[in-house]
Amino acid sequence: MNVSTSAVYGGSALPAAVRVRPSGRVVAVDLAQNLLDKGAKRAAERGLPNIQFRRADLEDLPFADQSFDAVMCVFGIFFVPDLHGAVRGLWRLVRPAVSLRSRSGGAKCSSRG
Repeated sequence: MNVSTSAVYGGSALPAAVRVRPSGRVVAVDLAQNLLDKGAKRAAERGLPNIQFRRADLEDLPFADQSFDAVMCVFGIFFVPDLHGAVRGLWRLVRPAVSLRSRSGGAKCSSRG
């Protein structure tokens, strides 16, 4: 299983890497390099070689269409100015009949549309 996630420092990236191992991989993205560095350190401390940390903008993710089996966004979606555009961009990454999960301040989004 291939998973893309934001909230690299804790929220979803590390638990996702645990969940999909040994054969799955996780790509964790954030704009903040310091959070990516902290996440990479935590992953190394936990022995999680199946997670990659990449600096990227949620509104312009550098991945091909349908690259992931699942996409999770815990709090990152809260910070984008164009919420609908960002959600459309996340759906672009997900293979058909799979999952997109977002949560921000108690509101959840998990349907295609």
